[in-house]
Amino acid sequence: MKNIFPAAVCVLCAATVISCGKESAPVTDGEPVVDGRVYVEFNASLQNGAEVSPESKTSLSGKSVLWSENDAVAVFSQASANGAGERFDAVSVNGKSAVFGGNIVPSDTYYALYPYQESAVCSDGMIKAELPVGQTAVEDGFADNTNLAAAVSSEDAMIFRNLCSVVKFTLSEECPTFVSAGIRGANDEPIAGDVTVTMLASEDGIPVMTVDAGGSPSVTLSGNMSAGRTYCFVLAPVTMKDGFELFFTDSEGHRYTLTGHNPLILERSGIISLQTITPEADGSVAITDEAGLRNWFESLSEDPSSTAVLERDITLDGNWTPAAENGFTGLLDGNGKVISGLDVSVSSDFAGLFASVMAGGMVRDLTLEIVGVETSSATGSAGAIAGFSLGTIENCVVRSVSGMATVSAPTYSGGIVGNNSLRVTGCTVVNVNVTASGSAGASGGICGVNHGKIENCNVASSVFSATGLAGNAGAVAGHNSRLSEAFSGYISGCSVSDAEVSAVNAGILVGTNEGSGYIAGIYASSASNSVVSGLSGRTSRIGGLVGYASRSETADCHTDNVAVGNDVSAGSIGGLVGYSYNSSVYGCSAVSLELAGSVAGDGGKGALAGYNGGMQGSGIISSYYLFKEGADAAGVVGTGSAPVSHCIDGSTGNYQDLVSGVPDFADAFGNVWKASVIWAGISCRIK
Repeated sequence: MKNIFPAAVCVLCAATVISCGKESAPVTDGEPVVDGRVYVEFNASLQNGAEVSPESKTSLSGKSVLWSENDAVAVFSQASANGAGERFDAVSVNGKSAVFGGNIVPSDTYYALYPYQESAVCSDGMIKAELPVGQTAVEDGFADNTNLAAAVSSEDAMIFRNLCSVVKFTLSEECPTFVSAGIRGANDEPIAGDVTVTMLASEDGIPVMTVDAGGSPSVTLSGNMSAGRTYCFVLAPVTMKDGFELFFTDSEGHRYTLTGHNPLILERSGIISLQTITPEADGSVAITDEAGLRNWFESLSEDPSSTAVLERDITLDGNWTPAAENGFTGLLDGNGKVISGLDVSVSSDFAGLFASVMAGGMVRDLTLEIVGVETSSATGSAGAIAGFSLGTIENCVVRSVSGMATVSAPTYSGGIVGNNSLRVTGCTVVNVNVTASGSAGASGGICGVNHGKIENCNVASSVFSATGLAGNAGAVAGHNSRLSEAFSGYISGCSVSDAEVSAVNAGILVGTNEGSGYIAGIYASSASNSVVSGLSGRTSRIGGLVGYASRSETADCHTDNVAVGNDVSAGSIGGLVGYSYNSSVYGCSAVSLELAGSVAGDGGKGALAGYNGGMQGSGIISSYYLFKEGADAAGVVGTGSAPVSHCIDGSTGNYQDLVSGVPDFADAFGNVWKASVIWAGISCRIK
């Protein structure tokens, strides 16, 4: 472990360094070993200004940290190819100084990283490494593998500089013994995880560490933490501009929190002391293992409004029974953690992690790695999070454990939720096969049927099918409609890539988009590199965005490299909408489009719509298409007499026709769409 020498509380400091002076420069001994490497040793010293004297490997605000006999560093030779570093172990440790030795290709310049990480690699003066998200609680210090330091050498010196910041706290005498602690910024600033150390980040060559995209917004300490003792988090140097939260768990699973509202400025090589703190119990349950997760879910039958927070990733062993059959009304905070191995197979109406989430219930910041979720009930609905939701699901990810996971139900089947009647936002579905088998079943990437809001969600590399005579499938939702003012049928800001969709009513975004007397909407969404097809032997309505649209709105939606249709006979095939009746399509596009298959009866095939009928909607306005090179062409619309205006073929049309004299479009939700804004950055793609 690393112990910090006792000293007065301090706030932030300038960097201090370790160096090798001329009298202690790296030396070689013996003949070259494998791949031209030779044995090298160097001494570690602390440099104070121009004076070099033996000291410790690092100093934080004047607190020295001792070398240990098991210390090792990674050294990267600039004379060899970029890649993994060589391990240099402590040859001798004497008080505050140490000698390190190892084999390396000789070079005038070396980079080095403490502590040694086998996975660390160097490329073009940048080291990819890891600042641990899970750290071990140590009294008056921090664990061996946490406080990263880096060095750039010259011919006669190797100077380590601290990369991290330390936040220390002392538990008051009123605190129980805690078994874990965590810290998170109010804005979820990334503070640990995969990092990049830029070795020559400034004119004086001081290395700088940044957290890579996708870094963790929280760091946890594990181990018994006693009242009256001091402990430390080691974090990346960031600014938590709106404050932070500390959270603790006692041995009985009770959770305690403390919130700081002032900015927390973490600077490299500095310590911030939060002084003595007394976190307060917040009434929630901290979940740290599978047993705790199962126990909490079982308790929901008596207290469906309970709150729980995941403190660690959890792997499930064996089948899962959906919780809250009568509806979950509390909060599950995934805290950015992962539940893997979810495997649900039931005969009840609702299948998922939860059976149902009711009004007031919320599931957020959770990643589910699923094996399969299914119900055999003839009226059943399935979703990885829940079969039915009248609550809020936000910032959740559903993906497979390995290969393609499955979600299936006769009625409504969705990657996130079977039937959504309130709100799903910021969610992602990857590598999932979603199937609805009932006669009018609905299958979708986010939900099977949507009567609420779906916003800013992403679906990728997944398959969606509805096999019934009147089935609906879409990579966002199988069926979308607005039942009343409270249930909006609103889809916005979603993206789809590499999806396969098939059903009687099939669209890459939505299978069926209808109003049931009201207006449903799909706004500002996109689809790419996907395929949508009908079902063999059945008259199908197939569209690049929507399969069947009735009394609905679709605005500012775009497809790129989407194949619409297949060899079976279809009722209507359209690049944007298969069958559009009394509906509006405004400011949409189909680029690199392919249309396939034949149409039957009075159906049609068109670049924008297979059928465009009715007089209550405004028809298709300010939209364009561009067929893929070598693909069979088709007219703008197959059949139907509803209006089509300001629409062009992208290979021959004039961009100005898309925007000149085009009226604004006001939708049922109060949004106003302007063609000039939609097409502002796309004129270069159109002749």
